Amino acid sequence: MPEQRRRRPSFALSAAYPATIEHTKSNGGPGSHKGSGSSIMSGTMHEGRLQTVIVPRKWADAAREPEGAHHLAAAVVDFVNGIQQAGVFATHELPPKAMQAYYADFYEAQVKNGGHSQFIFNAGELLSTAIANALPALTAMGAAAQAQILTEMAAWAVANPAEASVQDGFGTRATLLDELDTRFHDADQKAPVAQLAARWIAAWAELRIVEDDQYAAAIEELAALNPAREPRLVWRNIENIRYQITDPLQIAIAAACGAVEPEPEIKVGVGGGLYQEIEGEECLAFTLHTNKGERLCVPGEKGARLFEYIHQSPLPDFAAGLDLEDIEDFKPPVAGARLSEVSAETIQQLAAAANGTKVPEALDLLLRKAGLGPAAMITASLAKDGGALWIIATEQSLSIARCFPGGAQLRDHEGNPGAAVTKAEIEQHASEAEAAGVAMRAPA
Repeated sequence: MPEQRRRRPSFALSAAYPATIEHTKSNGGPGSHKGSGSSIMSGTMHEGRLQTVIVPRKWADAAREPEGAHHLAAAVVDFVNGIQQAGVFATHELPPKAMQAYYADFYEAQVKNGGHSQFIFNAGELLSTAIANALPALTAMGAAAQAQILTEMAAWAVANPAEASVQDGFGTRATLLDELDTRFHDADQKAPVAQLAARWIAAWAELRIVEDDQYAAAIEELAALNPAREPRLVWRNIENIRYQITDPLQIAIAAACGAVEPEPEIKVGVGGGLYQEIEGEECLAFTLHTNKGERLCVPGEKGARLFEYIHQSPLPDFAAGLDLEDIEDFKPPVAGARLSEVSAETIQQLAAAANGTKVPEALDLLLRKAGLGPAAMITASLAKDGGALWIIATEQSLSIARCFPGGAQLRDHEGNPGAAVTKAEIEQHASEAEAAGVAMRAPA
């Protein structure tokens, strides 16, 4: 991507934020609040909608110069991401202008990076939402030419749904979209969106500028205003657990870790995919970390395999600058010994166990009842009787959970009994979490 402030969208949070592309920072101008210690709480909520957008002073100051104008829109993007993470606000509960600036910034970044074809691909199911927010932002900031271009792209996407659905920004690019790219770049040379956006945002009545060292506390203050925050945090944690044990790739990785002998390796983080030659063939492998180190997992039709991931030489320090000798001496990481192999049948058994009962809700409730941090990484394994064992790693402990028709039980890593919950308690917990999730949806 052209600028470090930009991030490709991630849909991993789509369950928690169903109408937001995760995307990043930004200029307090005349008329904006220069908060420097006083509370920003007054008048920040109205009829269930947040009324305030806060940005750090460093980005507001940087955006005063033309070359730093992009910092103001980017700061608004950071605010949207941060307040959703901390406060679990739904997008329809955030200031409309913030969401408009958010998507306008996303649109500009995608087109500059890979054109309208990439914008369509990366927006995915949220394309109509992105367009509906970016258009009024472009219009309000005075980017009339760019707004017209986006309008034409939207009309093309509606008229050509099949062709729009296969756009990827690389091998598949519609000719009309390439023409719109050229027009966009010409328009942006004359009237840069970044500068127009900075002037527009700086004039918002909703904008508050806070000192850099007070930004995190200000976000937390605003997050605490959400009256539904606590039940939504429960719902979000349950959805994160659900993703780990029901997503086909995630459960395959969790099962491969659980199949290591003589004792399972505990999954502590999952990275991205890469193509790697493993056991004589080119494979799509996924990086991860366990309690024993860095690993590669190769999922496939027959199951999943777990391998050591060996760094043959230190990673180059790009920040320090590289010379030819550094590049010539570097040896890329390779797959090492195979640590486990788990069959597709076993993975399917574990997935069925996760889908057949309210396991995510039970695991979340067990952790809360045991007084452990609910944020957890889950490793999966089959017990001798064929039941599912869920190995749960939190910051405080390592536990093992089993779910039964009548409830669920948590034991510590030595097998000592811990928390237990009944079916009725799980059902109640699930009902409350579901209600919190439903409330996140935009009103019809």
